[in-house]
Amino acid sequence: MRWCWVVVLMGISLGCYTQQIEKAFDDDVSAVDSNRTINDYCRSCHIHRNFSSAGHVEEKSVLYKRKVFRYATECRTCHYLEKKFTLNDFTRKTRRPQDANQGKFKEYELKILKSQKKKEKQIEKEQEKEEAKKKEEAQ
Repeated sequence: MRWCWVVVLMGISLGCYTQQIEKAFDDDVSAVDSNRTINDYCRSCHIHRNFSSAGHVEEKSVLYKRKVFRYATECRTCHYLEKKFTLNDFTRKTRRPQDANQGKFKEYELKILKSQKKKEKQIEKEQEKEEAKKKEEAQ
């Protein structure tokens, strides 16, 4: 009977872990939290257990000629999840430099650029609101 509860609890915790990983690849999560979660996930694998994220982006970004990838600061720019509908699982994939340099991810690049512009506009609006508040307080 105890083993039954252990299996159930493990299943629940793994389900939460899967959701946490999937969310890390969404735009809704901050870049810092996303990178941290993705790095932890990568190091949980026996192949990448000694992975050092410190210089990875700088080291790999020079291999890309496309702007979106060359100036990337987030793991999810080059890495993504491919959902497997069996067993509610996924596989981590990489947008490799050879493919990116040939323009195979143009649609994705446009999506990223639009997302960045949207974020910049939001930041500008917030800054304008703060400036307006300061002016009101000064008067």
